[in-house]
Amino acid sequence: MGIFDETRYFCTMTANYLSTLTKYYQEIAKTATLLWEKGWAERNGGNISRMLPEQHTLTPESAELQVFPLKRPVPALAKRIMLITGTGTRMRDVANDPQRTISCIAITEGGIGYQLITPDVIPSSEFPSHLMIQDFLATHRPGYSSVVHTHATHVVAMSHLPAFADEQHFCHTLWKMIPETYVFLPKGIALLPYQIPGSTEIARASVNAFSPGPDVIIWAKHGVFAIAPDTEDAFDKIDLIEKSAEIYLSAAATGKEPAGLSDKDLMDLKKTYSL
Repeated sequence: MGIFDETRYFCTMTANYLSTLTKYYQEIAKTATLLWEKGWAERNGGNISRMLPEQHTLTPESAELQVFPLKRPVPALAKRIMLITGTGTRMRDVANDPQRTISCIAITEGGIGYQLITPDVIPSSEFPSHLMIQDFLATHRPGYSSVVHTHATHVVAMSHLPAFADEQHFCHTLWKMIPETYVFLPKGIALLPYQIPGSTEIARASVNAFSPGPDVIIWAKHGVFAIAPDTEDAFDKIDLIEKSAEIYLSAAATGKEPAGLSDKDLMDLKKTYSL
């Protein structure tokens, strides 16, 4: 009998397992392409995460993987698998080679730690935010399993204007630029003041901001976070508010304040579409 090569065995096991996730790698790669083509993903800007359906579990051999403890447990994600773009990865590279740029993570029993199924791909620096948001989604938003963070240019530009430090004013201005923004985001658009990216504080604040019902959060002077059942749907929600922001700034560049849709127009939309 030949000598058992443990390293080769585990590499084969991992490769075979990852091959069953091709559908989800391709979904993230498509979304990464959209972000890059929009010009919202400078250098390594932005990140994407996707929780896989519960039927995707690891083989018994995964018990051999190193466990990294979590400072804050995520019990709703226990024994679940997450795909998240790797730290330092560029969206253009995620689009072209997802399996080398997306980290595959197993959350342990009780949600107290995690294992890197792909040890060569370290998760994004925004991993804490994604974990806390995904834990919230698993408990409070059944069917929602995707989070997209990107630097939508015109939304970030608007967040630098003092007039839009007020969440309600920012939300209503975006709603009033085109009907679709109100129709598809009727629960509002949240706004958080600038905080250090990747911090526990901004992760906790994001969960609190999603709690009342909105699917999109603007991180002032930084970017946008969106949640949805899949990553392309999350992209679409960001694309909506980016279009509204672009229309607002383009109209305002004429030197006049854009009129936008009236309150009555919004009420008519609410009635027509049963929002």
